[in-house]
Formats: sequence, C-alpha cells, structure tokens
Amino acid sequence: MMKILKNTSEKYFSQYIIYICFILNFIVDLATGFLLLNKIPVSLSIPFKLFILLLVIYSIGAKNPNYLIFPLALFSLSCISIFASLYMEGGKNPLTQSNILKIIYSPIIYVYLLLFYKNDRTIQAENVIQLNTLVFVLNIVLGIMGIGYSSYGTDAGIKGFFYDANALSGTVLVLYVYSYIASNKKSIVFVVWFFIAFLIGTKSGILAIFLYYTFSKLYYSKWKTKVFIVILVFLFCYWIYIFYTKIPLLVMHVDRIIYSMEHNGNILNALTGNRIMRIDNVLNKIKNTETIMNYLFGYGYIDNCEMDFFDTLFAYGIIMCVLITGFYLYLIWKNRKNVDILLLDVLFLIISFIAGHIWWNTSISFFFCFINIKKIRVVQKETKKRKIMDYICRSTYDR
Repeated sequence: MMKILKNTSEKYFSQYIIYICFILNFIVDLATGFLLLNKIPVSLSIPFKLFILLLVIYSIGAKNPNYLIFPLALFSLSCISIFASLYMEGGKNPLTQSNILKIIYSPIIYVYLLLFYKNDRTIQAENVIQLNTLVFVLNIVLGIMGIGYSSYGTDAGIKGFFYDANALSGTVLVLYVYSYIASNKKSIVFVVWFFIAFLIGTKSGILAIFLYYTFSKLYYSKWKTKVFIVILVFLFCYWIYIFYTKIPLLVMHVDRIIYSMEHNGNILNALTGNRIMRIDNVLNKIKNTETIMNYLFGYGYIDNCEMDFFDTLFAYGIIMCVLITGFYLYLIWKNRKNVDILLLDVLFLIISFIAGHIWWNTSISFFFCFINIKKIRVVQKETKKRKIMDYICRSTYDR
C-alpha cells in the first residue's frame, strides 16, 4: 500500500482515492444497512457518495476545465431547486441532502470516466465491477442464510443488508449485463442472475433480465433460432401463469396486482404498483400553487412517485428533467450500433418511466457508466489454435 502511494504522484492522488471509493461502494451501502438493521440511524452512504461526487468534480476541473460545464450546470440547478423548494411559493418539502446528489450522480460520474478511463485503465474498471459483484453475491448468500432484511417486510424475498429493495432492480440488471457481455457462457450467466433476481423478488429486475436476454438472442441468432426463442418465451409465460400458485413470492406479486385492479380498475396502475395514483397525489398537492419558478426549478421532494422521470420533473423542474432525460437519450444515440449496450440503455429509459430507483440510484451509477464507455473485455474461448499461437508469441518474445 505504501509503495503504491509513494509511486502515486500528487496529480493522480485524487484519482487513486476515487478508485478506492468505487471499490468500497457496496461495502459502505451494506455497512449502512447493518447499522439501520440494528436501529442505529446513521447513514454512511450519503456522506461517502457526496465525498465521491465533490472529488470527481475537482478531478474533472483539474484535468480539463472544459469538461466542468455540464457537471457544474447540473450541480447549480440542484442548488437552485433547493432554494426554490425552500423559499418559493408552493415549496413545502425541501430536497434532502441525499436527493441533491442522486439525480446528478450518473451524468457527472460518466463525464469523469469519459475523461480518465476512456482510452485505458480497463483492468481498474474490471476490478471495480468484479469486486463489487463479489460483495453483492456474498450479501445475497447471507440473505439465503436468513441474515439481513427481507425484500417486502415479510419472508418474501431476500436482500441481505441492502436496505433499499427497490434499488436492487437496477443493480441486478446492470451487474447481469456486465457479466453477460464479458462472458462467453451467456446462457449460464442469464440463469444465475435470473435466479438471483428471483431470490430478491424484484419484478422489474426479473422482467428486465429476461427481456435483455431474449432480445439479445433474437438479434444475434438465425431466423430458425429466433422462432424457437419466441416459442420458449411463450412457454415461460405460460409456465408462470400455470404454476405461480406453487411459489409464495409469485403469489404475493400476482395477488397485489389483482387487488389493485379490483380496487382501482386500472390495469396500468396495477402493473406499476399503484404508481399512477401517486402521480395524481402529487398533482393534487401542488394544485393552485404553480409559479414559473416551480415549473422551471421544481417543488422539492413533495412526494415520492417512484417513477424516476416524474420524480425528477416534480422535484427539479422542467430544465433539470430535460437535461437528465437528454443525457440518457444521448447514451442511446451514442451506442445505437452496439446492441449489447443499447439494450441496457433502452431498458434503463423505459424502467425510469414506469418504476423508480434507476436514475436516482447512486449505487449503480459507475457500473452503468463503465459499461457505456465500453470498459469490458470479452472472455474468449480457449481453442487449440489460439493456445499454439500464444505459445509461439511468448517463445518469440522470450528470445
């Protein structure tokens, strides 16, 4: 450790600290969950991620001030939204310190990674993702052993020491996509992560992983295989419909949907977990309090719709919502020729409109951004010809 620090110049010291913080990401989240589980109301995640955000902004400015324009614009708009929620008419519930950084975290991390990781440091990126993946999986194993939280306040679903079950939807999707792209055993990767999502009990995660795998196979397969995959999808859905009564977690999800449809008469509201009603609740709260400042800079954190697009619109206003939506649309356009990453970006955008904790999920920001700057090395199959060529190359180099 001392040798590394000695060889790390002052110019790159902040990058080294950020790298260590990236590695500790899930560990800090789990430590917060452990404290909350033991009724110690202390959040380590909020100051930890605020520290990362400020250090990232400093590093961007030190490297290339021109790259600071977008991060500072987002940070300034966040501060203006706080002011608007505190002092402008209609703002009654100010954004908390954690909510300040949540929505702007991914875009700023992306700018940082684009500046420092774009052309090299692939191994460091892989270390960050793989070590955090290991921590994530070990935590789920703890959940299987009955340690930590359940996902829905009952015995349904496990999440170990992760205290935010909804945020795990995006987490399992991003970690699955990284593993899927990097591995040549794609079907095995799908089965493993689908099973993990099922253990957690995240509907969005299960559906997103299934859709990603299906569309990826449809795109890369020949037409006969595509027909076969469509049949498999139909059989899978039919299996869920027939046998859901045998699986308590599925029973709970289906019963919630049926209950919501019976009481609200709205299938869209039922499928989104009553989130459509939450939009109506927010609109009722801000009724007759609209001002131009509220339209532009939001109302603060009035209520939680758990639909990221609408939460951003209500809390931060039109300007911030346009910038954040534009950022994710830009990623879709940028990766339009890379189907593996494009599928992830499209799913992210869709989920942000129908569910929460995607744009507002700081735990997965740099995983998502690493994938979008293509910091993934695909594991190649070891063939006899390749082994011979590697031996020849090594022998030539040794001479």
